[in-house]
Amino acid sequence: MTSFKTNPVRTSLIACAMFALVAACDDNTSKEPDAGTDAGADASSITDLVYGEFEPWGYPIQDYIDVHTEEFGEDGFFKSIFDLAVFEDRLYLGYGDADRNLGRITPIEIRFWSQEDPLAVTAEFTTQEEQIDRFRQTDDLLMIPGVDATEDDLLGNAYTFGAGGEWHKSRTLDLAWHVHDMAVLDDIIYACGSGGTMDDYNNSTVNALFYESDDGGENFTLAQQITHPDPPGDQRLTTLLSVGGELYAFGYVSKLEGSSSNISSLLAYRKDGDELAPLSGFPSFWVTDAVQMTEDLGIIVGVHTSGSLAWGCILIDGTDSFANVPMCEGKTVLDLEPLADGRTLVIYLDMDTYPTPDTDSWGLRVGVTEDGSDLVDLISQDIESSPQSIAYWRKSLYLGLDNGEVWRSEGLSP
Repeated sequence: MTSFKTNPVRTSLIACAMFALVAACDDNTSKEPDAGTDAGADASSITDLVYGEFEPWGYPIQDYIDVHTEEFGEDGFFKSIFDLAVFEDRLYLGYGDADRNLGRITPIEIRFWSQEDPLAVTAEFTTQEEQIDRFRQTDDLLMIPGVDATEDDLLGNAYTFGAGGEWHKSRTLDLAWHVHDMAVLDDIIYACGSGGTMDDYNNSTVNALFYESDDGGENFTLAQQITHPDPPGDQRLTTLLSVGGELYAFGYVSKLEGSSSNISSLLAYRKDGDELAPLSGFPSFWVTDAVQMTEDLGIIVGVHTSGSLAWGCILIDGTDSFANVPMCEGKTVLDLEPLADGRTLVIYLDMDTYPTPDTDSWGLRVGVTEDGSDLVDLISQDIESSPQSIAYWRKSLYLGLDNGEVWRSEGLSP
């Protein structure tokens, strides 16, 4: 397939992997599927309410922004609210900068709201990560892939929080420079990432890694390493999806050419026995995210790479059927958030142009879908800052932006 450069919507590390050497992305150290629901959200009422425009509400990482603005300036680092997730009636948020490695300067905390007071942000656990890029969850488990550890020793981290319990950090993912995603299938926790030995690191070669834990996330074993086919270059598994009793893994291969690295081929696997096996029939599609909408239906977000490049979505149900999603036609999906009633909350732009053009105003749309066939629109609004994440909590919609702010639209009875 034709090489192409990425323009990621949310994940900074993938951008780094595409455009530069591994050594330029990291310092010398070793970046479902929402596999469940927004626990605690009364999703059954979401389309029964009326929503006005989003308005500024919370500034949950202002301390982090103030510290690093002094050193890097207003636009010199990532300030995004990369993800929002509802678990045990708390609204969690992800932030940090794995390009600048800012977790070594300002420890990245797991922060949340448990009450509808924008000032009442609680930090309950300090990670050893440069960035919290995404949350994954089941009904009774919240997970954070350790996208870029602040520690050395060629080990990656995975964080788990069981309902009613405490956060647990597992520093057992051997060779992982980055842990990109986590998912659960049949009580086994899986993780995927990228990395290798110190020789690989010195040679600017990254390999795809696949892990599993059969003890609830206490310990992970390296189940499979997929080495780069033509080093130097970058090969990663970046996305997992558990749906229809199957586990899928997606990623990419890039080839180092001079000072840049562009995607040259794509990876799609399904777990077959103890290992991942190539997924037959999967279209030419670069996967950037995947979400389990229901137990038997998942949605994959990414870029169609056959012909003209364009953003799109694919439905997957645990069979060999891969269908384009009608609701995504002509749209760029920015974030998907499963709801407690089986529907999925969607934020999107009314364009599918890839790369997404820079703009001074984002035509944000928010809707709800049941199976991807259509959308029930809730909000249409132009906004100056780039939307990153969405959540529905206590009958209000919350929007994470790239400037570190969280905006709110309160749901009102008609």
